[in-house]
Amino acid sequence: MLLVVARCQVLVPMEEQIVARRARLALLDAAIARAESDRLRLAGIRAESRMLEGRLDTLTSMLPREHETDGILREIDAAARSASMRVLRIAPRPILDRDVYSEWSWDFQVESTYHDVGRFLDAVGRLPRTVRISDLSMTAAGEGAEGSVRAGYTATTFVYRVEPPGAVEP
Repeated sequence: MLLVVARCQVLVPMEEQIVARRARLALLDAAIARAESDRLRLAGIRAESRMLEGRLDTLTSMLPREHETDGILREIDAAARSASMRVLRIAPRPILDRDVYSEWSWDFQVESTYHDVGRFLDAVGRLPRTVRISDLSMTAAGEGAEGSVRAGYTATTFVYRVEPPGAVEP
């Protein structure tokens, strides 16, 4: 009888504590497993983020974040000069804002030979930033012209628009 009372008074509460502590241990083990899984997923997200930031840096070198008028015009002018073209006129066009970029265009009129215009277009294609040549037209140059053709075209470059910090989409 003393054994039954001792069991009821001492051992049963101890067994209940052991069961409760094992249940708590199982909960803690599950929480640790979730945390480890989250840690691994976070490491993967960080690696992917670094890769995407590198890709964004590469793309923004071709699509700059700021209007660089002097640099862009200097590059196009250098390409024209290297192709022996004479620039007759440059006229800016209005800036067109798109979703995440702006189109920035100029109308050019040049004088050169047919083959030099081709060399110029090839040089523009090798520029470090994206420049689109459109609306290309060529006509025979008149008397006293330095080249055999007059060409008109629109050169468009693109600027990546960065939203200001804290901007909220509607």
